[in-house]
Amino acid sequence: LLGGLALARRLGPRYAVLLAAAAAVVVLTSALKAVLGPTPLWVEWFGAKDVNFPSGHAAYAASAFGFVVVVARAAGWLEVAAAAGMVIGGMGPAALLARSHLPSDILAGYALGTAWLLVLLVYGLPWASGAPAPRPPARRRARP
Repeated sequence: LLGGLALARRLGPRYAVLLAAAAAVVVLTSALKAVLGPTPLWVEWFGAKDVNFPSGHAAYAASAFGFVVVVARAAGWLEVAAAAGMVIGGMGPAALLARSHLPSDILAGYALGTAWLLVLLVYGLPWASGAPAPRPPARRRARP
């Protein structure tokens, strides 16, 4: 919330909307967890029936804090970018130490969060800055 307020104040409200969209990756991870259920290895090792794949924490860190890293670096706020990068790097090991996820859960979460972030950067940043979004190349018609 504080990050969104700071972005809105310094760069404009559209950047705050993008930060919220980056954080919304947790909705996608929750949906995937509901569909996939607990992984067999999770049930075998821990006897747990709670869902674990993919890691929502890792996806959130990669997407939301990744967005902060990109925007902070572009704005010259290197200390903020470094702090956000440390959160990203520390989220996976913290989840492993807490035994709340398997390494595969964390890697899948990081991958999902990074993919979500890339979509936001490609299509969201131009919107936030007022530049036109990239368009797909025109298709060539096949000649008969």
